[in-house]
Amino acid sequence: MESKIRTIHEKFPLQLPWVKMGLVILVVISLLTISVKLKVRSQAEELVCSGVCDLEWSPTDENLLAAVNHYGLWLYDIRESESKPALFPFQNATSLDFSPDGSSIAVTACPILKAGDNPCKGIVSIFDLENESWREVAQYDDAVTDVKFSPDGNLTAFVQHNVQEQGIRIINLLLNENLTIVDDSMTVLISGFAFSPDSSLIAISNGNLSWQNRLSVWSATNAELIAVKDIEGLIKDLNFSDTDSIDFVTSDARVLVWDYVAGSTRLSHTMIQTTKDNLHEYNLTDQSTYLLGSLVDDGNPRDRTLYLWDLETGDEIFSIDIPPDHWHNILEINVSGEYLSASDSNDAHHAVDLWEIETNVHHQIVLSD
Repeated sequence: MESKIRTIHEKFPLQLPWVKMGLVILVVISLLTISVKLKVRSQAEELVCSGVCDLEWSPTDENLLAAVNHYGLWLYDIRESESKPALFPFQNATSLDFSPDGSSIAVTACPILKAGDNPCKGIVSIFDLENESWREVAQYDDAVTDVKFSPDGNLTAFVQHNVQEQGIRIINLLLNENLTIVDDSMTVLISGFAFSPDSSLIAISNGNLSWQNRLSVWSATNAELIAVKDIEGLIKDLNFSDTDSIDFVTSDARVLVWDYVAGSTRLSHTMIQTTKDNLHEYNLTDQSTYLLGSLVDDGNPRDRTLYLWDLETGDEIFSIDIPPDHWHNILEINVSGEYLSASDSNDAHHAVDLWEIETNVHHQIVLSD
């Protein structure tokens, strides 16, 4: 046997080293392939989230709560507390929003994994509540999140993610036309956007903890830049208070009002005395009536509290300490102001916590098949 191997090696002296090198290259390629697949899956999970990705109360039915996670769209009627939420499958749903008349729900999803730096193939669909049916509106090579209807219900907007940039994509549902709003500052995180009451404008906030924190106002029909302002402090949420002014909340619990027509900014309220280093999640309600807040104490990260403030007076309406294993970053209040809902996008149990604001009675629902 040894003589045969020696004979082959002597006859083809370069073959075995090249074979070895080929095997090494093959192993490296295989490892790189596995690495890319893991990277794609990891990035996709970041976009899709591992818990409840979004919550929304119906604007017309104070008892109807909707949520999305990787199973799909869930609907829950709080009057039927003994029944389970209804699931309408829609793989890897990322965000939702009710239409103003409460008849339909726009949902974004990342159902298709693909190779590359941006691993999702994004889909926007609309769910009809009466017929319990889906209608696909658009599909993109990039991931899409944070969908919102315009107040007149004719437009839907969402964040479109890309390797180089983030932008706001607007779809005219009546004309089936697309419009994209992108500028250089949007390469930084888009932290929120909102339509004006007449649906003609869209305000966008973007930035990070240390630089390029910016508010801008754009035409929702032709993407013309109307006004722009650099802001000190990370903007956590924003909403039009009227046609000419925008309420926005910063990470240090200040609520400010920007009159973008006059070019002036004023402080409305400082909701709670805290430091800029605390991690906060805030949500301005659509009517700019309430501000919801989730605060983690830096001195003791196990101390976590949910708050509800009256945006007009700055008064605290409701607060409750939450268990240390909860990290609520999705906060909503129903249209009648009776129920506060909260969830954690990283909670693998897919739990939604509900509180009756007047009595502090707590309920929990789990969104799992």
